[in-house]
Amino acid sequence: MTFASRYVIGIDLGTTNVALAYVDTLDTISDSKALPIVQLEAPGKIKEGFTLPSFCYFGTEAESRAGDLNMHLEEAEAPADLAVGAIALNQCALVPDRVVQSAKSWLCHAELDRQAAVLPWGSDQVEPSRKISPIEASACYLKHLKRVWDATLGRFEAEFAFNRQEVIITVPASFDEAAQRLTLKAAALAGFPDSVRLLEEPQAAFYYWLERYTGKQALLNCLPALAQRPQLILICDVGGGTTDFSLFEVSVASSQPLQIKRVAVGDHLLLGGDNIDLALSHYLEERLVGSGEKLSRRQWQHLVFQARLLKERILQERPGAVPAQVEYSLSVPSEGSKLMAGALSVSISGAELQQLVLDGFFPECGAESEPRRSASGLREWGLPYAADSAVTRHLASFLRGHRIDAVLCTGGSLKPVFLQQRLCQVISSWQGGEKPLLLELDEMDIAVAKGAARYGWLRRKLNGLISGGYPRSVYLELHQDRAGEAPQLVCLLPKGVEEGSTFCLENRSFELLLNRPVSFQLYHSRQRAQDKPGDLVAYNSRDFHALPPLQTMLSLPSGQAKPKSTLLKISLEAVLTELGVLELYCVGGDSQNIQRWRLEFCLRALPPEEEASPLQPNLDPDKLQVGLDLIDQLYGKPKRDLNPKLKPKGLLRALEKSFGRNKEEWNLALLRALWPALERGITK
Repeated sequence: MTFASRYVIGIDLGTTNVALAYVDTLDTISDSKALPIVQLEAPGKIKEGFTLPSFCYFGTEAESRAGDLNMHLEEAEAPADLAVGAIALNQCALVPDRVVQSAKSWLCHAELDRQAAVLPWGSDQVEPSRKISPIEASACYLKHLKRVWDATLGRFEAEFAFNRQEVIITVPASFDEAAQRLTLKAAALAGFPDSVRLLEEPQAAFYYWLERYTGKQALLNCLPALAQRPQLILICDVGGGTTDFSLFEVSVASSQPLQIKRVAVGDHLLLGGDNIDLALSHYLEERLVGSGEKLSRRQWQHLVFQARLLKERILQERPGAVPAQVEYSLSVPSEGSKLMAGALSVSISGAELQQLVLDGFFPECGAESEPRRSASGLREWGLPYAADSAVTRHLASFLRGHRIDAVLCTGGSLKPVFLQQRLCQVISSWQGGEKPLLLELDEMDIAVAKGAARYGWLRRKLNGLISGGYPRSVYLELHQDRAGEAPQLVCLLPKGVEEGSTFCLENRSFELLLNRPVSFQLYHSRQRAQDKPGDLVAYNSRDFHALPPLQTMLSLPSGQAKPKSTLLKISLEAVLTELGVLELYCVGGDSQNIQRWRLEFCLRALPPEEEASPLQPNLDPDKLQVGLDLIDQLYGKPKRDLNPKLKPKGLLRALEKSFGRNKEEWNLALLRALWPALERGITK
């Protein structure tokens, strides 16, 4: 790949904060710098900071007319009705229903149309016509960074303009292909160049840490055991919205350069600082109003914001640095007839909050522990948070069979040193008392952005890059003739392939109708490294995770002869581009007229007339009838007494037991088959 830009830009697009760093490619050593981000703190008040809070505020019509949300970075700036950064974060305390937050979490919400204008979620203070999608919210933050760059560094020379630089955006290593694609769409919407590259956040953090150890000897001084054997390093990234685990193997040979390989990536976990805020708020709510009572929506949102500020304040304290009895207070406004009575107040000690976080999110557990699958019970903003909030239990499942030599913690939620020490302590208990080395990461707020910029600089040097290839295998579901059988999958892209690879499954062809939408079900797996392109494997819910369906429509160019049957024989092609993005194509036509149709992720439900083929419940009809009888027992008219112990709360578990399948394994057709029985109970 040819590089021409003067700068390499790294962007950490975080759930809670966004940061931008850059490297001047003319420098002989990597000297990554963070860009001071100009932003509004209040109407007419400007501030600078190395992070931009990932919040978006919908201003009122009066604020827009008065130009209160304008920063005047350009000479002719149209009146703004949206503002991002510090001002939006501050507005959470006053008008939370006018603020978008956690857009990154919404971006990976597989059950939502992520292109739909739904944010701020549940708000009645922002008109539906003004609401934005998770992609648009992410684009707002990226566009702000672009404006600040062009108003500062970009104004000196035309060649320094943002769109003439190499840009790298970091994403969780566990982001699936759909979430990656949506991140790129957000960048395109923000006016970024087409050459944007994605980089896994744990890799970026590791690149930044390695910047301090540029030579073999420096690294050996930090990791003395590296001289005897390769070292396995865990990168534990707990941010505002996601938890990410990655394993890296580092090896040094006397006659070889340093070798670093990413060997494993964890599953996607919507678990982070937001969950701690909600857990703390739930805990304080009971103190405020008593067991069984709930705050109003406005009070709850105010409490969550105050809890976030309190958490950030207390967790920075070293345990024991302040007396355990020191109390921290917060308050929420009263509602209705109680308004004149003043605010509701509650207090909590620093030691109490620290223990709540340790017990709820970093508890001690055994090496064989598995995450709980039951619902957490926390109040949510419509987001599918991880059912088990214990980071350590998820980590135990991820590390099964691995011995860890060192741990590098990153992400805003792991800034407190006592949490990093707890992780090392728990891992030590799994390893017979052998404690991993805790590696220090400076400037944790901007480390990922700086690491991304350093990665781009290293690519220019073709030296010091982490190997490991693509972190997942990708599969296509084949049509099943008989319902109830486990689907057969064909491997399209194997785990570990490098950028620039192409695989065409010419030995497995399909016949598809022309000029009609066609849909394919895709899966990915982080566990399976042995499968090769074209291999057939049986689906199981442990190894394979569904992606949104892929869709396209085959049409031939004008003038090209169409088959008499209107069926076209095609094969599938998987391409891992030079930018590290997975692209899939249908390839068909004769040798003289080869056509390629790109498959796009369908992020909305297809109307019945657009479905490529009728779907069947992935369940035996007799078992389906048992499930319908269970629903009818509770919601039928008159009620049926098949199982006197069955209660509405236990229906889901009873259905899972009767079907012999967890709810995650129920396909769309099965859910549709259950719906009429449920609807009767709702509408009767």
